[in-house]
Amino acid sequence: MADEDTPYRTAVGPLPVLTDPSTWEPAWAREEARPHVAETLAHATFRGIDPARPANPFAKQITASPHARVPSLDDRASSITVVRRRREVGYRRSYLGFMDDAPADPALVPTLDFVLTPPPYLEAADLEGPTTVQLTTVRNHRGGLTGQLVGWHQAEYSSCATASRSRFYLPTPAWWSGVEVPDGCMAELPWVHTYATDDLYAGRRVPWAIFRSEWALGAAVVLLETFRTRRVLWRFPPRLIDWIRSLGPANICSRAEGPDAEATATLEALLDLADQLPDTEAFCQRLRARSCELRDRGGWVWADLEVGDEGTRAKAAPSTVRTPRTSSRHAGTVSLVGVGPPPSRLLVGRVTPGVEPHRLLPPW
Repeated sequence: MADEDTPYRTAVGPLPVLTDPSTWEPAWAREEARPHVAETLAHATFRGIDPARPANPFAKQITASPHARVPSLDDRASSITVVRRRREVGYRRSYLGFMDDAPADPALVPTLDFVLTPPPYLEAADLEGPTTVQLTTVRNHRGGLTGQLVGWHQAEYSSCATASRSRFYLPTPAWWSGVEVPDGCMAELPWVHTYATDDLYAGRRVPWAIFRSEWALGAAVVLLETFRTRRVLWRFPPRLIDWIRSLGPANICSRAEGPDAEATATLEALLDLADQLPDTEAFCQRLRARSCELRDRGGWVWADLEVGDEGTRAKAAPSTVRTPRTSSRHAGTVSLVGVGPPPSRLLVGRVTPGVEPHRLLPPW
């Protein structure tokens, strides 16, 4: 449909100029005049954050989402007034179609059957995606401390009265702490959080099954891409590692041209390596001691791939670790790389014969 490809900036007229408040109210008035907008949760959120000046948060959001598009009738959601970016066009439609014939008793463990995000999942940088600043702000807001799951399109948060937040932001489920990524890991919340907020609020089981599956998918992609670009392995919680495995690394590591054997082998090695990392506060403190300037230092370790006659294996070098925690799920003897004489063994992940590692950049 024609309106699916209409940029938000064109549909609402001139963008507000943040340095000129006189431009904010006309833009907000045009937004309110669009069909369907007044009934959305996003509209109520704008009004609730700053009742006296609703154009204020609206101006910030529209500036932060210049690639958003006016949705077609089939893509309209009650929780947001636009489609955030081009690759999300059609997601709401897919969701409604899935819900029409959804399983009555969805599994609690993520499966690919509940992933509505279209493949491929490994692609080049998303030029229409959220900025690092947006993801950092959202990451700082969400989780157990605040009690809400905040998406980057909801970043206007601090000015909202505490008593009103529960009406606008999704409450954090009890199991979230077991699958939340470490501080500093910029994994985006699933699209279902954006386009089906009402159903998640209502506690419907299928939308939450979609949420769990797509969260595991997104976290896996971040785990792999961060390793490939920074040689960093995030210390994901054990349950999240299990969730990623339940989707299948080969299913996750798909590109436009088909399965990516190299990426699959790398992800499998990283997951197996993650199983071996100590899951203790003492280990986290030793990591933090390596760099007091980095707030997220306790959430990751330096990692690398090694190729030998036995194939490809992942290894980690957290230089303050003394004693490894072996995994009951994976056989083999392991030890950690530390400061001092070269160790005789490495903390390794799965060995995958015949697969070359991705070319890695040096750490900084």
